[in-house]
Amino acid sequence: MYLNKNAISPLIASILIIVVVVAVIGVILLWGKNFTNESLTSTYTFSQDKTVSDFVWQDDITGKNLFIKNTHISLSKTIIGYKINSSLDYAYLNKYHYLDESFLLSKNSIAQLTLGCVPEKNFSIELLTDSNEYISFPVTSKFFDPSECTFSFSITSPLENSINALNSSISFTSEILNSSGTPSCTWISSIDGTFSTSCDATYSSLSSGSHDINLVVEDSGDILTQSTSIIVKDSLESIISTPSNSSNHLFSDTISFSGTADNNFGSHTCSWTSSLDGSLSSDCSFSSSLSPGTHTITLQVTDSLETASSNISIDVYALLVASVSLPANNSTKSLGSPISFSSSISGGDGSYSCSWTDNGSPLSSSCSFSHTYPQGSWSEYQDMPQGRDYHDCVGVGDKLYCFGGDDSTYNVERTTQIYNSTTNTWSLGANMPADRELPACSYYNGIIYCIGGFNSSWDYVNSNYAYNISTNSWSSKTSMPTVRAEHDCTALDGKIYCFGGNKDGGGASNLLEIYNISTNSWSTGTSSPSGKANHNCEGLNNKVYCIGGTTTTLIYDVLSDSWSTGTTISTSKSSGASDLYGTKIYYGGGSSAALLVYDTVLNSWSTLASLPYSNRSYIGCGIADNTFYCAGGDSSQGRETYMDKLHGYSIGATGTHEIELNVSDGYGQTASNTININVQ
Repeated sequence: MYLNKNAISPLIASILIIVVVVAVIGVILLWGKNFTNESLTSTYTFSQDKTVSDFVWQDDITGKNLFIKNTHISLSKTIIGYKINSSLDYAYLNKYHYLDESFLLSKNSIAQLTLGCVPEKNFSIELLTDSNEYISFPVTSKFFDPSECTFSFSITSPLENSINALNSSISFTSEILNSSGTPSCTWISSIDGTFSTSCDATYSSLSSGSHDINLVVEDSGDILTQSTSIIVKDSLESIISTPSNSSNHLFSDTISFSGTADNNFGSHTCSWTSSLDGSLSSDCSFSSSLSPGTHTITLQVTDSLETASSNISIDVYALLVASVSLPANNSTKSLGSPISFSSSISGGDGSYSCSWTDNGSPLSSSCSFSHTYPQGSWSEYQDMPQGRDYHDCVGVGDKLYCFGGDDSTYNVERTTQIYNSTTNTWSLGANMPADRELPACSYYNGIIYCIGGFNSSWDYVNSNYAYNISTNSWSSKTSMPTVRAEHDCTALDGKIYCFGGNKDGGGASNLLEIYNISTNSWSTGTSSPSGKANHNCEGLNNKVYCIGGTTTTLIYDVLSDSWSTGTTISTSKSSGASDLYGTKIYYGGGSSAALLVYDTVLNSWSTLASLPYSNRSYIGCGIADNTFYCAGGDSSQGRETYMDKLHGYSIGATGTHEIELNVSDGYGQTASNTININVQ
């Protein structure tokens, strides 16, 4: 075939242009990947004379990364280390370095190896396999820095000027480069001296203060030193200001809690907890009440570095509650029999003090005890200054007041004789305005009223004399409408009820006359079904009880102005004397020695020990300081024998007792409970 010469030239030119362009592009591409040569292929032999692959590489000037491509069609190897073979004499070069992590160089794969340094433009690499084989190939690098192959290190932690808590674990680490073997390390503190010989250590025993930390690293004779500065501050401290440790509080109290942190780095937070009530608050100061019991209070404070806590113990007491568990309220007990007294106490701090009173008088200081009210008995006391019979006596407080009567020569007297049971002594009060025999005397609101009787001429009278105890003086009040003697009067709710007696020798009267103290006037009540003389009357709970003279017990109801009868006296008694103690009437002396007791609640009679000396008629009796006193009196054995004698029967145990229990605890709380018991 013939070709035109002019036609061939353009074709050849085009082909040449294409070849040049491809070559240029190839060069550019190859240079951009930093290939070592154009063929990129060479053959290497393992120690076992195995044929191995061709390799390609490039390096990264920043990371010094060597990329290795295995072009072998069947072989793969695990690489565990490498050696840089170089003409330079650095400790890091010309020796194997084992990798922290091996990598697999698979067939037809690319692996990355980061070199410690790139010493020069041309050097070789030996890869060490896990079978102690090696693969060697040359490397040409565009970028290299032999100084990076020298031995060096840096302190990676702690950071410069870092602040650490005392006793906290501080991490001391270093990065050592291009060592020729296993380096040795020594950490030294400017305050505490050498504290570790590990290149990477954790230490928690540095003293507080500013430390200059030096790390000395030695490798094959080369010694390098680097320093950093840190601050170790005192440990964070939790401080509870209030409440005080071991303090006591009531369940009803609002307790103030306040706390803070010391040696804290920057701001801090608070967290309060109770061992009984759990979480209390996240405020550093607050107020709250707590449940009863012993609480362990914990304050936890936290700053940016650490947490610290402190504890206190406080007691929160429930409100003190006390009650009398024995004897039962309103129960009836007997004289001479032991009575158990016990308390039921709860709340408070557990340390209890008890105090019992009986009708206001001290009974016991034990929280539980046994007490026996003794049987009553008669005792003899100081004689009257002037012996008397046909007189009348009234007991008020701790004193017995005796008015008028006859002396041993039958003379009618007007004297006022006063017995002090506390001192066992007699004294004389102001004389009555006139001589009186068998006056009927009764007490009301600081005044003793003596009404009727006989005068010194043995005439029946209706006089009404009032004795003011506080002023020791007498005054005259409106006279009783009817003259009489051998009657009796009793005061009740602002009125004085005078019943029975004799008037002008007309026999036992059933007349009832009533004196209104506030209006100083008299009125007449319904007459009783039968008359009485030489009897006694006592008033209680809107009723007037008239006993003695006969065996009949007459009861006047002041509300209905009517009479009824109570239980008959088993023993006839007249010319005696009585007084009221609680709900019982004590009736002594007179025509029999027996001491009789009428229970107004049970409407029953009982007999107690007899009065010494029998037949003490026209006697004067009254209750003072829990004792039934009987003074003077006459008998068939002769007036002079008994007229100045004073005997007393201890009756304080009988009747209604108001028992009060008072309890206190160590915190100052008090509680009380009151019951009543009836002692017979």
